[in-house]
Amino acid sequence: MYRTKSITAEDGTTIRYTVSGRGRTTVLLSNGIGCNEVFFKYLVRDLEKQYRVISWHMRGHMDSQLPRDPSHVGISYLVDDMKRVFQAEGAPRAVLIGLSMGAQVNFEFYRRWPASVESIVVVNSHFEYPMQSFLDSPTLEKYFPLLLFLSRLAPGAAQKIWSAIVGGPWSFRVELVNLGLSCIVSRLEIRCRP
Repeated sequence: MYRTKSITAEDGTTIRYTVSGRGRTTVLLSNGIGCNEVFFKYLVRDLEKQYRVISWHMRGHMDSQLPRDPSHVGISYLVDDMKRVFQAEGAPRAVLIGLSMGAQVNFEFYRRWPASVESIVVVNSHFEYPMQSFLDSPTLEKYFPLLLFLSRLAPGAAQKIWSAIVGGPWSFRVELVNLGLSCIVSRLEIRCRP
């Protein structure tokens, strides 16, 4: 049985997630930036036969809201959201599976709450430099500042470029950067502030 649920983050952002399957072991799936559940479709189908599977939608992705405060987009906020999903589902421990940036979120979650983690599975990622590994290319690290600049200058063109980079209907909107933000792109995360 597939159920859609939601939690409210500390800053008021609504975070949605799905729960399926049954079992004593919980598996929590964390997608990458701009990704949706399609990336885990077959994995969920197989895992839910034996495990309880939670797939959460990071803020600004799928059915989850963009944060009300546009500066709340860093890894630390995502980890806090993930912890609230964990708590809402009463999961004392879980196997964490992370795709791309989702693995980065899982590593930080483990750093903060190691007793809550049964194990970590990393898919198409590594433990540092997420901007260099996006879509298996250093291109995003090189061109992200340009994308931010274009999003202010020509929002429609920036959206087309972002959709071309990410592709598919799951590419999220880049409107967040049109709110007068100053974004710092580092090898560890993207930090934005008004």
